[in-house]
Amino acid sequence: MRILHLLDEPYDSGIVHYALKAAQGANRRGHACSVWGLEGRYPVLEAQRRGIPTRGYSHPWLDLPALRRFLKEDGTQLLVAHTGAGHSLAVAAAWSGGAGIPVIRTRGDARPLRRRPGAGLLWSRTAGFIAANQVILDQFRELFGPEIPAAVVYEGREDPGPARPPANTAPTVGIVARLDPVKGHSVFLEAAAAAARTCPEARFLVVGREENVRSAELRELAHRLGIAEPTPWSTCGAATSGSSPRSAPRRSRAPRSNGWPWDARSSPPAWAASRNTCWRAGPDSSSLPETRRRWARP
Repeated sequence: MRILHLLDEPYDSGIVHYALKAAQGANRRGHACSVWGLEGRYPVLEAQRRGIPTRGYSHPWLDLPALRRFLKEDGTQLLVAHTGAGHSLAVAAAWSGGAGIPVIRTRGDARPLRRRPGAGLLWSRTAGFIAANQVILDQFRELFGPEIPAAVVYEGREDPGPARPPANTAPTVGIVARLDPVKGHSVFLEAAAAAARTCPEARFLVVGREENVRSAELRELAHRLGIAEPTPWSTCGAATSGSSPRSAPRRSRAPRSNGWPWDARSSPPAWAASRNTCWRAGPDSSSLPETRRRWARP
């Protein structure tokens, strides 16, 4: 099948990674996926680096006639939109001239779904919806009901093989993500509880700033699961008194040269849930254990 992904994000993001991973996976299964994105911006450059054919544009709606011509010449059989603006553009392009190319909308965004004016017409011309996780799918069902075909497709990851813990230390497993329902911290803690039954010496670390989930909720869940016994502060770096999850600056698109999505000079507090638990780490990112700094890098 010939599939075109409309990706109008101008920068690196989770949405971009989800889209490119989907295109790569489909290409490996014998489909012919390409990306239509902003010329010279990260999504197109990264798609090219991954060997995905691309078409660049300067402005989505001004280039709508060119997109329509490309769909016809390419013989595109499916359009996949990854943003709200891309969804509108895809429907406009797919249904012009009676072409009727099916449109699929994906969503991996943490922002709550909203029903906007014109949504009824837009979704009447959309063949289906793909959510990156169950939380997003539940939001979609609550807004639009069961009539539109919808499913969860998780982002694929290559298996690097079993991790080797540093010598003479306990195995450490962690999650680095903002505290938000779409990140699945509760699922991580439930999995940690199951792992702890067969590997009681393991440590399970949670690192991230508070967004739509309070750290207190995660601590309570960890206690209920029996994996929240505290250990000395020194295991996670120097402790800070009176610090709070919101003490770190909000830097949504800070450089990631050091592997963290925030400035290394003022790293946010860290939370951990395990039989070796430390809910806050110190202000200096260099105080974090080397193992955590290593697996935190993308």
